[in-house]
Amino acid sequence: MTSVPENIPKLNLYNFEEPQYEDCDYVLTSPRSLEACSRLNIKPVDLLHKPLEEFKEELQEYDLQPSTIYFFYNEHENKRQNNLQRCWEERSQIIKEEMEEGKKAALKEFSNDDLTNQEFSAAIVPVYNYKIDDILGYGDTEAFTQKQRTRSSLSNDRITKDIINEWYLSV
Repeated sequence: MTSVPENIPKLNLYNFEEPQYEDCDYVLTSPRSLEACSRLNIKPVDLLHKPLEEFKEELQEYDLQPSTIYFFYNEHENKRQNNLQRCWEERSQIIKEEMEEGKKAALKEFSNDDLTNQEFSAAIVPVYNYKIDDILGYGDTEAFTQKQRTRSSLSNDRITKDIINEWYLSV
């Protein structure tokens, strides 16, 4: 697996929405995250959050009701969250495949009958000595927190009738 050059931020499916990367030229740079998107035929740019205000601005010329604008926003956000979830799952699958390949390579390398069980275990353990939180992208608590914020932002309770009426009056 190729690594990301030092001058390019390491953006994966768990940290790409963090505020410090808002003006970054890249959406994703992590090979696993890019592979997950590729396998699912999802463009990384389609995983970016699009604020409701952008929908209002884009649809303003069509003289739509605020509830209609919110409907389009909600549909887009639900699709984005669904695709993001699929990408997270695919990335986890890629990691499992890599671990399985590592296990097979270790088994091939250490399948000599002369090794005792203890020697074999000592040889194969380093292959699996990963921190699972780091593998799944949770090692960075800020990235995990952002993921949780993104999930919680899906609640429809965020947009109240008062807010919709306010939009309606401002249009």
